[in-house]
Amino acid sequence: MSDAFHFYEPRNGHGLPHDPFNSIVGPRPIGWISTCNGEGR
Repeated sequence: MSDAFHFYEPRNGHGLPHDPFNSIVGPRPIGWISTCNGEGR
């Protein structure tokens, strides 16, 4: 087993070319808006 370990110190920055927190693809709310007439259509 390796003795190496990884840690993150925010004051030193992450050193990645892009911010990983802005690149997260998460679910987005989707809503359908509809109406019904008096006959239920």
